[in-house]
Amino acid sequence: MEDKQFTVEDFKQFMEKTFGKVFSKIMFILLFLYFISKSLITIKSTHNYMLELLFDQFNSFTFTIPLLVFLGFIMFKDIKSLARTIEFFFYIVVGAIFFAIFVSITRMDFINLFPILDNGITPLFDGISRVGVAFGDYIVLLVLMGDYKKDKQTYNSVIRYAMFAIISVIVFYVLFIGIFGGIASSEALAISDMSLNSTSPVTIGRLDWISIMLWLISLILRISILIFCANKCLVLCFEFKNKYSSIYIILLILGVFNLILNITIDTFVSFYILSPVSYILLGFQYLLPIMLLLFGRKGGSIYEKSYNKSLQK
Repeated sequence: MEDKQFTVEDFKQFMEKTFGKVFSKIMFILLFLYFISKSLITIKSTHNYMLELLFDQFNSFTFTIPLLVFLGFIMFKDIKSLARTIEFFFYIVVGAIFFAIFVSITRMDFINLFPILDNGITPLFDGISRVGVAFGDYIVLLVLMGDYKKDKQTYNSVIRYAMFAIISVIVFYVLFIGIFGGIASSEALAISDMSLNSTSPVTIGRLDWISIMLWLISLILRISILIFCANKCLVLCFEFKNKYSSIYIILLILGVFNLILNITIDTFVSFYILSPVSYILLGFQYLLPIMLLLFGRKGGSIYEKSYNKSLQK
């Protein structure tokens, strides 16, 4: 009985009990726009990645149509199918990333890491404020609340993998700056540039294509997670009777932006990074968890009492 009481609540129930239905719908719309925004810039980045490393010519139509078919299938299936796919590729992709880091580590120069904060701490916060679209991936866990078993083992797994991700990102960027130094900001293809320019033997360079292909897979899986969450937020907000309605809407949005408008990655960067939108995204990423921490206890307590009463009846 205790396990059921602990796992029954999902994100929609939590939001409605805590903030009410009207505010919850507004939040679902904002979350939908948030996930769509992150997916669009990731899609454009993936297309550019393939153009730079794999193909001399690869037009938007040839890239977008198969991707839309795949994303439509992802949205049609449940979260278990996506989770199993990610679980299958997880260790392979992580191994490829560590391989890329390993073959590049001989080029690292610790002198490139210094001086640290030579202009003070202000530029650090200025940089964070301009790249809000790069943060906030943890919000996926909020949207999927109720789709996974919430017990002590699950929480420990989430914390363990989160710490692993944080440490891996820090190590990667330290290595990245250590290799490229002052020109790091001009290196658009970080992982491939680090290992392709390695001083390792030619055979290692050939093996590096495995890392490139697996990194491409990880980008597509990231897009899948973002689109799946965007679809769920749309369904939670409007409660479509037809399962295909939300899928068609999202595929139409992606098709318009990638085929009809054909917006370049530079335009996305200007919109999401160089405009006030970045501050909005950053504020949303910090305000949402703070609101949940401040008001969620009250809403959760109300929900728990009502649920216990229903069990007693």
